[in-house]
Amino acid sequence: MNDKPAGGRKCAKLRGRAAAALLAALLVLLAGCYNYTGVDQFAIVIGVALDKAEDGEFMISFEIIDIKNSSKEDGIKSVVVQSKGVTVFEAIRDARRRSSYKLYFGNVEAVFISEELAREGLYAFLDWLYRDEECREVVDVVISKEPTARALFKSVGMESFIVAEEVSNILQGDMESVGSVQRGALYEVYNRLKKPGISLILPAFRLVENDGEQTVESDGMAVFAGDKLLGFLDTERSKIMMFVLNKKKTGIFTLNTDWGAPENLSLEIVDNKTTKKFTYEGGRVKVKISTVTSVFVAEDRDTLVKFEEEDIEQIEKNFKRRLESDIKQLIRHVQTEFGSDIFGFGNMIYRKNPKLWRQLEADWDSIFPEIEVEVSSKLLILNTAYIR
Repeated sequence: MNDKPAGGRKCAKLRGRAAAALLAALLVLLAGCYNYTGVDQFAIVIGVALDKAEDGEFMISFEIIDIKNSSKEDGIKSVVVQSKGVTVFEAIRDARRRSSYKLYFGNVEAVFISEELAREGLYAFLDWLYRDEECREVVDVVISKEPTARALFKSVGMESFIVAEEVSNILQGDMESVGSVQRGALYEVYNRLKKPGISLILPAFRLVENDGEQTVESDGMAVFAGDKLLGFLDTERSKIMMFVLNKKKTGIFTLNTDWGAPENLSLEIVDNKTTKKFTYEGGRVKVKISTVTSVFVAEDRDTLVKFEEEDIEQIEKNFKRRLESDIKQLIRHVQTEFGSDIFGFGNMIYRKNPKLWRQLEADWDSIFPEIEVEVSSKLLILNTAYIR
């Protein structure tokens, strides 16, 4: 006779089922994936360059980590594999004809696009980057000012053998100390292309000679209308553009202590705050831009004497006059040369007065070049470093 209570038998049965379920789960975890690919079967892509072939197809160059020739002593090196196709994805698959390994895009640092392709439009090849599950959304998108995008892969890096990594490091360093370019991550490109009332800008790169070798250098910004490249802003204009966009948080601003004399003063920018407002009266849009810039005096070529109060006032006055003039000239240049709202004046109206934006949106391309802009700049000198 079984003297175990019914509840005990039920608990024992439940424990048995739980043990079976746990065993089944462990078996699943221990089982290998049916489509497993070892890391030694991948070709790790670090950079991608997109060009147009002579027959009109896409010519794509892949900067791939060269595992065979990389070492702890010599560092990581790369090789370039090229392929082409009617579409980007076809070109990528076509690369398997030259590489025995599957291309892996999870570590891509930068995508270089030729000026020729950019002038025809970005949508034709950006679509694959957005759809691919491996590509990260923080990949840097760069426009090449060389005849081809793949030409950038022929450069010698100052800090890295990997060109795409070198470009990403330069962009980061520029943001931290120069303030001449705005980084164009893949997700930011998408946002700019989709936002109303603001046009796309992307960093531009070129090759320069350094100690007898070719290396890459940032060289201003590329200006777009929609997804099509219109032209470029040089480095000096790009620096001023960063003020307008409220992205200028660092950099050097050279100035003269005597208005009209050669520049002899270096001001190190430690912060900047830019605000923009608009009015709409009599069928015309007017934009007011205000900047407040905090600086340290970093260099004075003419004298080692202490700045007096009147000297400080003169510097502030000269800075105000100079920056206001530079901003106005930049905006007028963009209005007449490109007619593309890279400053986001339209987006400001869209955010603050959607009803007015709906009224202006259809004609914004003709309204933007006629916008009157008023600029007011203020300088705050935090430190002259005289005690040192």
